[in-house]
Formats: sequence, structure tokens, C-alpha cells
Amino acid sequence: MVENIPALIARRGQLRAAITRFSTYIQSEGREVVQIEIRKAKIEENWYEFEKVQSAIEDNDEESRNTSEHYPYRIEFENLYFKIMSEAEICIRASKQESSKVETKNLIDWGHSSEEKTQKTSTKSIVRLAPLNIPVFSGKYDEWMSFKDIYTSVIHTNEDLTAIEKFFYLRSSLSNDAASCIKYLETTATNYDTAWKSLINRYDNKKILIQTHVKNIVDLPSINESNSTKLRQFSDDLVSNMKALETLGQKPQEWGPLLLHILCSKLNNGTLKEWEIKSVKDKIPSVTELIQFIEERFQISESIESSKYINTESAAKEKGLTRFSKNNKYKSATSSTAFTSTATAVCYACTVM
Repeated sequence: MVENIPALIARRGQLRAAITRFSTYIQSEGREVVQIEIRKAKIEENWYEFEKVQSAIEDNDEESRNTSEHYPYRIEFENLYFKIMSEAEICIRASKQESSKVETKNLIDWGHSSEEKTQKTSTKSIVRLAPLNIPVFSGKYDEWMSFKDIYTSVIHTNEDLTAIEKFFYLRSSLSNDAASCIKYLETTATNYDTAWKSLINRYDNKKILIQTHVKNIVDLPSINESNSTKLRQFSDDLVSNMKALETLGQKPQEWGPLLLHILCSKLNNGTLKEWEIKSVKDKIPSVTELIQFIEERFQISESIESSKYINTESAAKEKGLTRFSKNNKYKSATSSTAFTSTATAVCYACTVM
């Protein structure tokens, strides 16, 4: 029997509104953990009802006979649900950790020596590190290795998390192309490994990763002036890409004349002249020596620019004090003149006459 589609769509909107209200409450300053837990349980019930309502809409829509127009709503609802549930779980866990720390401190203060060592151990495990935020991976290859290492250490290998919880964290840590890679997978415990393997197969491509970091080095912006900020940025970008290449099994320090030529072509004339003066004349210098020179160069530039700033600031202050002193002298002289001219002597006898 065909169900009332408009009524189902209206109910679907009500379920989404409930999740939106839950999100607003979590982000409010007056939120309470007890209420979050109660509301979270209610939202879980709404999730199961949404599945039934959405399936009914997709199965009974006789006008379109095409569920694709309803599928984006399902995806949007799922993403919102998983994001809010993850935020709620983080709030609950943070509150429990804080309560555990307070309880541990009280036990130690009360002097229960038999439990003191155990509670201290628990306290150390709680305060060792602050909760880490997983970086969002958008699908850029030069961000993959960093994201993979952090996510694997904090979430993927965390035995305290269930597969479905890991899937929640995974979805909330992806955006753009990376999120599209697993968007058609239903969020279930059995699909978590499939989702993670899909990302590995897509982005853990050693050849593309190497090419990406080599391209980043070749495309480093040229330095048109001897500026400490630009030199430092150039050095940081170069070193970070070379370190990434080393992680991938490459040895960019041994690329010799080719890499030296690429890097030297990006230096301004003044910096290049200093490099030619400082480098050895009878052999090709190493890439490491060039990097050390650039780092020394921007450190010297920073010192010079800092000294110029201090001198300029001091000169401005002195100029301001001199101008202030001259103004005060002028005001003092004007006041004296005014006082002299207005203090006219008056004869008492003439006034009476």
C-alpha cells in the first residue's frame, strides 16, 4: 500500500529539526552532560525512525520512480547525525575524565595510602596529554601522510573505540574529495575497514606522493628581494617537502647539481651573490650546505630588520619628545605674554574720580 508521501516528508523534516536543536544545545555555554546523555539517547531513537521514514519515501514515491532525488537528503542527514553524535561523545568523555581527575585528587588528599599509588597512576594517564583534534583531510596528497599517521595513532589503533565510533571519527575528519571516496558506504561497524581500505588504496600511492612533493619543490616561489620572512618561508617549505620525500624512501640531499640549479634559480641576485662567494669553488656544494646558508641568511636578515625597527622606533620617540618640548615652551611663552598684557595697573583714585 502506498503511504502518504507528504506526511512522511514532513516527519523527516521534524526528525532533522530535532538533530539541529541537539547540535545547538551542545554548542551552548549552559550545556549539561546529563542532558547531553539523555538527548543523545533520544536522537539515537530518531535515527532508527529516520531510516524507516526515508526508506518508505524512497520505496513509495510513485511520481518519480527514482530514489536518486531523495538519496542526497539521506547522505546529508547521515553526515549531520554522525557529526553531532561525535561532538556529544567528545563532551561526555571530557566530562568523565575531568570528574575522574577530581575524584583522584580527593582520594589522595584524604590520605588513603593503600589506594594512593593506583589513583596517581590513573591521574598520570589522564593528564599526560590533552585531547587531540584530528586534522581534516580534504584529499590533497601532500597532506595524506600527516593525516594518516595522526589518525592511525589516535583513532585507528585505539582499542578503546568500537568500529562504529571509529567510523564516526573518520567521517568527521574528511572533506571534499576524501569524503566523496566513502560517501556511498553506509555507516556500520562492518563497513569501517572497507572505508579505511578505500582511503588507503586511493591516497597511499607512493608514486603520486613522491611526484607531489617534487612538484612542490620545483614550484617554490622565487625570492625577489632579501626579505627575512620570504627566506624563512622558502626554507621551511623546502625542508618539509624534503623530509616527506625521505619518509617515502627518497634521498633528495643526493640529487646534487639538478636540485641546486632549481633552488638557486629562485634566489634573488643579492642572496645568490653571497652564496657564490661563500660556497666552495673547486667542487659542487651539497643541497644541505645551501639550506644551511639560506637559514643563516634569513637569521641575519631578521637581526638587521629587528635592529632597524628598534632604531626607527627610538628615533620616532625622540622626535615626538622634542616636538612636545617645543610645544610646551611655546605655550609657556604665550601664557606669560597673555598674563603680562592683561594684568594692567589701575589707579584707585582715578577710578573714584
